[in-house]
Amino acid sequence: MRSAPALLIPFILLPAFGCTETRIVERRGINIGALSDGSGAQPQNTFEGILGSYAPDDLDESEALDPSGLRREREDGSIVLVSRSPRHLIYHLMQTINAQEWDLLYEHLLAEDLKDAYAQRGLDPEESVAFIRRHRDDVRELLITMPAGEYSPQVRMETIGRNAFRLRMSSAELLEMRFESIDVVIEDGSFRLLLID
Repeated sequence: MRSAPALLIPFILLPAFGCTETRIVERRGINIGALSDGSGAQPQNTFEGILGSYAPDDLDESEALDPSGLRREREDGSIVLVSRSPRHLIYHLMQTINAQEWDLLYEHLLAEDLKDAYAQRGLDPEESVAFIRRHRDDVRELLITMPAGEYSPQVRMETIGRNAFRLRMSSAELLEMRFESIDVVIEDGSFRLLLID
């Protein structure tokens, strides 16, 4: 028969052999800190981090800003809309639709590829704004369900091409909405609307 101390040895040694510690000594690949502002802080994995601090070249810092910093008014009274992420674009779409600023929507928020697609079909590119006007309630319903754009919990974002992304409602079928996704594209460092589907 075995002695009691011999039976206890496996139970005493088990914790010593069962615990492990993992340390990351080195990380291979690109030095993320080198891409930051020099402080060594890691940049956020956001569109702002990818695009940098985009501001149109012809924008003067003395121009009037709205509280969000996304809508700027020049001294001559013209408006500049800054869309550095899909959520900024959604914000501007909601604001321009609600204020019925159709010229501003056409000039700053619609992708050149969208305008070109209308022109190639022999249609006036401004017909794209007329489509949004006709379906503004349905478009607004879609935009309201994704107020934080790519950060909205019910939104899936997928890459559909170079600098092009689709924001799709994961529960659109349940909500019985007319539209369930928007396609956006980066043009000249700014996000623009490519398609509402």
